[in-house]
Amino acid sequence: MVSKPNIPLTKPSMANSALNFQNNNTNNAKHFDRNIMNENKTVDNINEKTIINTNVTNQSNKESLLKKTEDALKEILSENQNIEDVIIKFKEMKIPKNFQLDVLVTILKKSVEASESERETSTKLLNQLKAEDVIGANIFMNAFKELINRIEELESYIPRAKSNVAAFISAAIA
Repeated sequence: MVSKPNIPLTKPSMANSALNFQNNNTNNAKHFDRNIMNENKTVDNINEKTIINTNVTNQSNKESLLKKTEDALKEILSENQNIEDVIIKFKEMKIPKNFQLDVLVTILKKSVEASESERETSTKLLNQLKAEDVIGANIFMNAFKELINRIEELESYIPRAKSNVAAFISAAIA
């Protein structure tokens, strides 16, 4: 009784048409709402799939880029390869801005683990990467911050981690 409109009984044809109009509008509104909800669910599903596919692609790109970085670093540290050749490899990688921090942190972490002569070579590599603008200067600051935040983790398996990180930072300041 509450949901039905107050329609005078003196005009039955108008009462029926008003009631039919209200029922049709209610049914249409429910149908419209269901369609919108289904469309939203479809759009949400498409967006979720796109995001998941993009994340998987980005993750695989990031992993392959970090692997290439480690390989290039091993080449320069173990084979005493020319720094210019390694810089060319880094330029060919065309490191996207969103992965530059990860690449630089990887170089720094691997270099902290290395011997003193290898750290010197890594320092030259880092200076050259910055000089040739392969990796932006602000990324270096963020990479050093990241490395400092992980210093306790590094110290668990590298006894002189603080000294090695300090050497990188002093070379960067100089």
